[in-house]
Amino acid sequence: MIRIEIVSTSFDDRVVPNKSNPDKPWQFREQSGYAFLMDPEGKPMKYPIACAIPLEKDQAPYPVGFYTLDSRSIYVGDFRKLELGRVRLVPEQGAARRAA
Repeated sequence: MIRIEIVSTSFDDRVVPNKSNPDKPWQFREQSGYAFLMDPEGKPMKYPIACAIPLEKDQAPYPVGFYTLDSRSIYVGDFRKLELGRVRLVPEQGAARRAA
């Protein structure tokens, strides 16, 4: 299970020109978080790793708290390869919420 901590409801909203279609620029909305990962031996890493969580166009930022990766974010793609799709987070059950 991948554990993610969101520590702030602030997010970055960037617009980048689209050279192939100037009328439709690219929009990137990302919220900062921390991923609690495992080392190559399968042990929890000592410190979480800063990461960016993508947000959909009109999606509200995630509230402060702990989350896990939603199972809908993982799918089997071409050639039966396991792949990560759109990142979605679900609140961790029983996790204490911190104040923003």
